[in-house]
Amino acid sequence: MASALHPAGTKVLVVDDDPIVRAIAALSLSGAGFAVCDADCAEAALAAVSRPASIDLLVSDVVMPRVNGVQLARELITRVPDLRVLLISGNCALEVVEHEIFGSGMAFLAKPFLPETLLQKVQEVLAAPPPRRHEPLWVTRGQR
Repeated sequence: MASALHPAGTKVLVVDDDPIVRAIAALSLSGAGFAVCDADCAEAALAAVSRPASIDLLVSDVVMPRVNGVQLARELITRVPDLRVLLISGNCALEVVEHEIFGSGMAFLAKPFLPETLLQKVQEVLAAPPPRRHEPLWVTRGQR
């Protein structure tokens, strides 16, 4: 399956406060050939992203202490505008997540998941057209 993913050079940041989930996700992705770094909270993740091109994909838990995964993703998108985002969670309703990420270009995968399912979803996220981020309502065309 690794050859179908074309992971060479793709940098993935895995963020989850559960060390077991974080380890399984990181091992699955690195085993498929991705360059993976991981963090146990949003603050550590933000510190890990020191330069604009330092990551291609964020895989983050939604429910975390202090700063949740949606907030983390939004902050990282300001640093890396073409960042791909895959949010994961087993603690919140899909409807809530869909409401939070509607129109954001972020994807979602429910926990628990098998490593193969994670790799398949990552492949889908990376193969999709670049995310189209909506402009704030107060910005109109030509005013940038």
